[in-house]
Amino acid sequence: MAENQAANPETPGTSPAAEAPGQGGSILTGKAPTAEVTTPPLAEGGAPKTPPAWVAQLPDDLKANERLHRYANLGELGKAYLEAERKLGESVRLPGKDATEEERAAYRKAAGVPDKPTDYKLDKAKAPAGFEYPAAMEASLRELAHKAGLTQEQAAQMHRWHQMQRLTEAETAAKTIKATLEQTDAELRAELRGNYDLEMGYMQRGVQRYFTPDIADLFTRTGLGNDKRIIRMFAKIGRDTAEHAFVEGQATKPVPKDPAEVLYPNQK
Repeated sequence: MAENQAANPETPGTSPAAEAPGQGGSILTGKAPTAEVTTPPLAEGGAPKTPPAWVAQLPDDLKANERLHRYANLGELGKAYLEAERKLGESVRLPGKDATEEERAAYRKAAGVPDKPTDYKLDKAKAPAGFEYPAAMEASLRELAHKAGLTQEQAAQMHRWHQMQRLTEAETAAKTIKATLEQTDAELRAELRGNYDLEMGYMQRGVQRYFTPDIADLFTRTGLGNDKRIIRMFAKIGRDTAEHAFVEGQATKPVPKDPAEVLYPNQK
């Protein structure tokens, strides 16, 4: 029976797999799990890594730290420490929540934040005629940049970006206004026919009498001047307030002005 078991590798209890070290236990074989076999880490060439001799002087909790094993001797470790300390001293540290005003001021100065909002130098981008970057908005940007702790370069970049955004928006709005105005003008010409020039003359008179800079700006920004109802309203105002001689025809052919120039004096 023993000979049969030895000859038969499939017999329980004698399988090579069951005898192999490092395998788990089995109720079937009755074998207890063997201890896990560990090997030291290997170097690039395949041989086990050997920590430098000086590592033996370290406390047990540091001996296994492989980041320290990169230094061949204590001299290299000392040089690395001094270099790290130098870089740390040159770095700008963000103040914590309990930092003093002096620490915060030192950080802002080291980071390149100007002392006052007015110290920011903000260049104006080239803009088309009639476009102005609001001074109030520029002042607000300086205040915001200083409060946020932005450097001169960061604030200048934000300013340039904002100007380009406004220019793009203004250009888009101008194109929209122009297209809408052309459509409105064509519709009025078709509706008024021979009376177009006279009605536009009345409209011009109403605009000149009652327009103020604020109203002109409102019409420019909102596009209200393209609304035929608004145009007819100013034409009626001009007609109702016209002098008797004007109404009777002494100036029945006023020199017409382009509605765009009348209602949108700031548009080029």
